Amino acid sequence: MAASSLATVFLKIGPILAIGLVIIQLEKCDYITSALPPSPSPFPTLARLPTVTPETPIPTPEPTATPGPPTPTPTPLSMEGLAVVAANVRSGPGIDYPILYTLSKDERVILHARHENWYQVTTPDGTEGWMAAEVLDVISAVATAVPTVTPTPAPAISP
Repeated sequence: MAASSLATVFLKIGPILAIGLVIIQLEKCDYITSALPPSPSPFPTLARLPTVTPETPIPTPEPTATPGPPTPTPTPLSMEGLAVVAANVRSGPGIDYPILYTLSKDERVILHARHENWYQVTTPDGTEGWMAAEVLDVISAVATAVPTVTPTPAPAISP
């Protein structure tokens, strides 16, 4: 539009409408609208924050105990005695008891109990009886581990 035609329109339509037409015409000019500041918004605008996608926590596995070296199992004492001479196995702890078995030298017996100077034993053939401590070789750790008992009284010897 030419300037003279704008003035004619201004006079015909009134000043307010003419200003509106001028603004519309100015908005069509790209170089002018890019130079104008942005029109204010009636609502405050906040800067948009970047969105964060939450991460689902992955549970940490419980630590497992690392096995150490195995604990050595103590070897139980072999509750044995060795006959140092050929010896008698008796039915009770003393020479007044009858002989049940005669043990050869170097034969082993299993020790079950002790009464004074006698051991309650089981022979290799399974005979159970008593032997004098002086005819047996027993290591000291085994001798202290053998339980002490009180046996039944010796039978009365008939004349």
